[in-house]
Amino acid sequence: MLINSRLIIVLIWCVSTVMSFAQAPLSIPTYIQNRVASLDNLPERSARNQQFNAGWIDGMDIRTETDEFDFERQRYLFRVSPSTPKIRTAQTNLHQLYLKKADLKNSLLRKDFIEIAYEEVLVFYEAYRKLSIKEELLIVLQDQEKVWGKLSQVSKEIPKDWLEIQEDIAQLEIDIYKEANILSTWEFQGLNWEDLIPADSILNQLGNNTNNRFPLKARAYDVENLIIEREEELEQAEQKKLLDFVQVEYRGPHEDLLKERVSLTAAFRLPFSSGRKLKMEEIAIEKEMLQQERLAEKQLNKYKEKDSRNKLDLLIEELIFSKKLYAEQAKKMLSIAQKSSAMRGDNPLFTLYQKEAQIEKKLEVLKLEMAIYAEYLDYLKLTELLFAASAYDLLSK
Repeated sequence: MLINSRLIIVLIWCVSTVMSFAQAPLSIPTYIQNRVASLDNLPERSARNQQFNAGWIDGMDIRTETDEFDFERQRYLFRVSPSTPKIRTAQTNLHQLYLKKADLKNSLLRKDFIEIAYEEVLVFYEAYRKLSIKEELLIVLQDQEKVWGKLSQVSKEIPKDWLEIQEDIAQLEIDIYKEANILSTWEFQGLNWEDLIPADSILNQLGNNTNNRFPLKARAYDVENLIIEREEELEQAEQKKLLDFVQVEYRGPHEDLLKERVSLTAAFRLPFSSGRKLKMEEIAIEKEMLQQERLAEKQLNKYKEKDSRNKLDLLIEELIFSKKLYAEQAKKMLSIAQKSSAMRGDNPLFTLYQKEAQIEKKLEVLKLEMAIYAEYLDYLKLTELLFAASAYDLLSK
């Protein structure tokens, strides 16, 4: 059973390795760009929605009524409410801003695809590194198993350590099988992992991307603010419109030739309506509230950004310290292993334990590195640097 499980692991890894080497490795930015393109299949906005011609007429009514049910004396009324050049200009400007708002919403819809592409890179990188490290660890445990097997033959007893090593090997093979399965589900070519930015160099990368933070939020505020201003201009233009409507009325034929058949009516607006004043007050309040929301959002974003940056600083400091400490421990253990080997002769168990400890430290370092990458990605999402037009290289050196 153990042989079969190992054979399955080897086959899965071989298939995934052959598939990855069958094609040239992609750079990380190219992979992310291709992945976003494959996910982003949203339909484009209809071209007709981009065409708008403000009309010369705001409204038109045609009415008819009978005079004592005598259809020969039917009454017809035609009313037209004309527009003005200022109203038409304001309507056109407002329509252009509606298009910009739609484009911004499209950008917000597509940002999830960018997040998925970046997260996939980190998922597969972690699986790739874990698989490599755990395969290295498996070899060491198998060597320990052989040594304990030989010792059990000499002592004619099965030591407890031999039983424990069997459990460790079985669990490790399960882990390797899981990581290999993750890599085998990858539909794209393998990546050039040498191009990945080192976790402890991320702050240098951030130093080059601190001037264009929160671009989507800034664009959203600008568009909303401009929409309110254009609505204000449109309301002002409508309030300055003096001619409300022109009306032509025709009454059917009469026996009295002197009786009026056609009448012309014109209606004018007086700029003293309380309803219009209330509308302007509503727009002014809405504009002020938008400014307040923007100020509050800026303060909150500044706090969140600082908090995320501090977390990154602490994680990177921990990684650097851990690497230094593990390197010092490795030197000490190597010196002790050499002395132990000289004293105990052919028993290599201590050396194997020392190798096992070093490999397990690699897993600890990887865990810290992945925490840094995850926090880095959260920072990029928060500051919206991840969604810039040329942001596909944020994980590259």
